[in-house]
Amino acid sequence: MQIKTDTHIHTVTSVHARPTVEECAAAAKKAGLEAIAITDHCSHKMSQFDESVNAILAQEIPPVINGVHMMRGAEIDLVDYKGRLSFYNVPYDSEKTALDRLCESCDIIIASPHFPAEDREGSYEERTNMFLGAVADKRVTTIGHPERTWGDYDMTALAIAAAQNHTFIELNATSLLRDYRDIIKEQLLLCKSFCCPIIVNSDAHDARVIGSFGEVYTLLSEIEFPVSLVANADYNKLKKELQIQKELKGR
Repeated sequence: MQIKTDTHIHTVTSVHARPTVEECAAAAKKAGLEAIAITDHCSHKMSQFDESVNAILAQEIPPVINGVHMMRGAEIDLVDYKGRLSFYNVPYDSEKTALDRLCESCDIIIASPHFPAEDREGSYEERTNMFLGAVADKRVTTIGHPERTWGDYDMTALAIAAAQNHTFIELNATSLLRDYRDIIKEQLLLCKSFCCPIIVNSDAHDARVIGSFGEVYTLLSEIEFPVSLVANADYNKLKKELQIQKELKGR
């Protein structure tokens, strides 16, 4: 298996990341990727803070750079245990919220647990409901690194709901290199059992790790994970999976 896309990549717009959009494209080309998504942080507490929506909207991302298809996206914080996203209640203009304006411009929306507005002492049920709320959000394409949540949650319920909504569960290559392998493996086995699509991403903050999926391939092989459930195996498959999701969610 060789995964041909990487849809979780950060640039200098995220402030704490290093590469430019052009450097990301060059690294993707070198890694043999067909497509990447630029998904800088949209957050009240990280990166550009309250200006992160405008910073992402202002990004210049050509549709193709040196043969690499470029997708627009954002990684948005989950801010409460209802699964709502940053800027959901911030007006942008007379018609829409800042979140709506951002999402309508993006191909990929990653909902990730970073800094919820509520405390981190939420219950098992609250953490589970946070993910279920995000899965049901028609704007959300991907649940980002769920293993980095500050406590246990119902992984079975997440896998079932994500399968029903065709929301992608992220296999985050950066998390796999940390202390999350056992949790990730458990979530993958549940995704396999319930035919839930996953998406493999680097979460790169440095261009050198874009498309670096060596440990990912090892784990997927170990559990005999079907390539048919890898939404971003190649660019054409990713486009088809996103279309299926769009139709199911009524986007």
